[in-house]
Amino acid sequence: MVSSSIKHSIEPSIKQLELLTNLFKEEMMLLQKAIEIEKEKGQSILQAKAKRLQELTQRSDELLNSLILVENQRYTLIGELIEKYQHRLHSDSVNITNFLQVLREIKKEQNQNSNEWEKVIDDLIYHLKEFKKSAEQLKQEVETNQKLLIRTKNIVSDILDNFEKKDKTYITTKKQNITNNALLINHSV
Repeated sequence: MVSSSIKHSIEPSIKQLELLTNLFKEEMMLLQKAIEIEKEKGQSILQAKAKRLQELTQRSDELLNSLILVENQRYTLIGELIEKYQHRLHSDSVNITNFLQVLREIKKEQNQNSNEWEKVIDDLIYHLKEFKKSAEQLKQEVETNQKLLIRTKNIVSDILDNFEKKDKTYITTKKQNITNNALLINHSV
């Protein structure tokens, strides 16, 4: 009887796995919004709309804060599952490898309600894969926008350098000469 109560405390509930699935779904929804914002930011960069870019960056920062909250919840829940099964894992690190191993272990031990558990675990794995795709897509959009910003910065810098070469009025040495001549003229008056 004692061993069954210990076993029950070790086993995760279906509710935990369903909550984890819902967290992945929520995180994917936030990632999709972030992807759309990054796409808009790319257009704003290309069209040189600084104000719009600033607005989108603010929205992106707000989304990032929401993502962090959901990610912390997910990380905590996965950590709890890994901790429950750490005696069957090679390490107790909270990472995807250990999490997938925990899911395999749960599948192995759930023989009685295998259909219900299998459905919940398969749904969780599906959403995990979709989450990974969304995270990779967001990373790609961010990297693209970073490259666009760098390219735009280089273009603007080149334009200013070329302008400075053609118009000597804005070169430091020329300014000093003009100022010195102006002082001489003022002295002569």
